[in-house]
Amino acid sequence: MKMVKDQIKATISSNPVVMYSKSTCPQCTQAKTDLEKNNLKAKIIEIDTADNGREIQKALKELTRKDTVPSIFINKRHIGGANELSKKLASGELKQMLE
Repeated sequence: MKMVKDQIKATISSNPVVMYSKSTCPQCTQAKTDLEKNNLKAKIIEIDTADNGREIQKALKELTRKDTVPSIFINKRHIGGANELSKKLASGELKQMLE
């Protein structure tokens, strides 16, 4: 588990926008659409198709205290899911977080 957590932390540290997603999740699809509409490049990890997807989901729960997707990180900070992303985009807060 430590190796998976370290991998997650490394991914978050090396990418300004990271989203852990599932390919069949409607909220994940909405979040991806919101990112695209706002020209935000994100590192997207589809945990349902990853070889170690279950371990990733367990590690994310330990790191964020949430076990739902999408799980979105902006500049190393966990912001939550699709609803939180949408609110931060609408308020302009996301743009400030990325500056």
